[in-house]
Amino acid sequence: MRKEDARKIIWVAFTLFLVLFVLSIMFASFLRFEVDKYIETYGSLAVFIASFLLEFVPQYISGHVAMISAHIFGADILVNLFSVLTGAVLGSSLGFAVGQYYGLDLINKVFNEKRIERIKSLLNQEGKWFVLISAISPLPYIPMIFGALHLSKSNFLIYGIFPRIASYIVVAFALYYGFYNG
Repeated sequence: MRKEDARKIIWVAFTLFLVLFVLSIMFASFLRFEVDKYIETYGSLAVFIASFLLEFVPQYISGHVAMISAHIFGADILVNLFSVLTGAVLGSSLGFAVGQYYGLDLINKVFNEKRIERIKSLLNQEGKWFVLISAISPLPYIPMIFGALHLSKSNFLIYGIFPRIASYIVVAFALYYGFYNG
């Protein structure tokens, strides 16, 4: 593949992800309704798929929406938790890997080598705190960008995946002990 073709593909992919992110913000209530509808119909499989896609594709809402929706529709909390954790870990991991593999081309076209090394260093030193905060808060959690910016795998696990798992477990406990009872 020619370098020019690769650039076009990268810009199209970047634009597509940006458009999806903006649309997810604009249509957040519609997305929540659609997630609810599929969870009511398909149960744990829908929770898994929703969680996977919500972690993999950059957008504003998270798998917590699927988890809460499933609880409202009477899903077993442990099955629900297993489905959302499996989908979230797989979706986050795949997003991170895609960012590492394909994101480098985009970054190389935007920054010079010295700047890239500085960004990598800052992300692994200070950026891990943003990863942690976004993993446990309503801030957008976008593993694809973390991978593209070369956050180390260990920092992604420690500051991204593990806190994300903990946040799902906290929500499951909250649901089990009476919050969001449907």
